[in-house]
Amino acid sequence: MAFEFDFPESLFRDFNSHKTQEYLKKLDEEFDVVLVNEYMEESIVLLRRILNWKVKDVIFLILNKNVLHTLDNTELEKRQLYRQYAKLDYALYEFFFERLWRQINIFGQDIFREISYFKSLRRSVENFCSTDSGPFIFVQNSTWSESFRVSRKDCDDMLRHENDYVDMILPRQYK
Repeated sequence: MAFEFDFPESLFRDFNSHKTQEYLKKLDEEFDVVLVNEYMEESIVLLRRILNWKVKDVIFLILNKNVLHTLDNTELEKRQLYRQYAKLDYALYEFFFERLWRQINIFGQDIFREISYFKSLRRSVENFCSTDSGPFIFVQNSTWSESFRVSRKDCDDMLRHENDYVDMILPRQYK
């Protein structure tokens, strides 16, 4: 991850806590929101609020889900070794993990109710998209959203592979 965020090359060779924190502060100023994979629904609700988007704009299906399992001692030892090797990645993750929860907590209890609503709604949409239960699902208005429909086409779009999106968008981009 640190590589994608363009950390200085010298920090990969010679980890320096102070310089790492300085770079994290720089990133903190550059990004209003960073999504945390393990808390994607929470991240998306926060993003929706910050950008003032509609719930329908951010509804998604989980693809390629990684099922967590318990770690045995050997796996824990490997994880600890990797933590020593990938100090920048861990520093980056921990920084934005803590920031995510600080940002969420600013919104108070209401955001936690919205997160619960969003998780339930997302599961309903996921269930609709995985069954043949009609042409659309109607989502009633709520505190956080006006009513809307999710159609089979919406399901197809959410299930579309990113490479297919690129193939679809590129010709439009260069017209």
